[in-house]
Amino acid sequence: ALNSRDALDFNGTSNILALASWPAISAATAFIVCRPNVSPQTDNVLLWRFGTCSDSSYFAYTGGSHGEIYDGFGTNDRRTALAPYDLDQQNNIFETVISASTCANWLQGAILMPSAACTVAWNPTPFIGGVNTGQPLNFAGKIVEIVIYGTALSDQNRSLIRNYLATKWGATVI
Repeated sequence: ALNSRDALDFNGTSNILALASWPAISAATAFIVCRPNVSPQTDNVLLWRFGTCSDSSYFAYTGGSHGEIYDGFGTNDRRTALAPYDLDQQNNIFETVISASTCANWLQGAILMPSAACTVAWNPTPFIGGVNTGQPLNFAGKIVEIVIYGTALSDQNRSLIRNYLATKWGATVI
């Protein structure tokens, strides 16, 4: 449990959630509320693999003062930003928007990776919390909520959802 609510607790080695299929949609907005177990780590902790990029989306603790965040949600490319704080110190709300004209990311409501053009490319059988390749990339920590919309939401709608998730999970938004 996290915040007295149910949570998926990933052990960092063998727990993953595999989805049987995923539609080839042209745009999406996703939110994930998570709390990694420990920071810094020596390896990457994969949040999800919805894109076709081999690295996909994860928190990495191998570089920067607090590590790095990579995101390739729904794309064949990966974008990188330095984490602004130690991610295990609080419940994190990570959000991403992808469409043919934009790919952007936020952490706690603050822009993390500004909008850029990207190619929408979905993994037809995505994973949450890791990959099934035998590599030590699986997420260690709690994932408490994932919300995905099949459209690029407006800033106003994303703000409403982010504030709802922050209240529900006791996260701080900026």
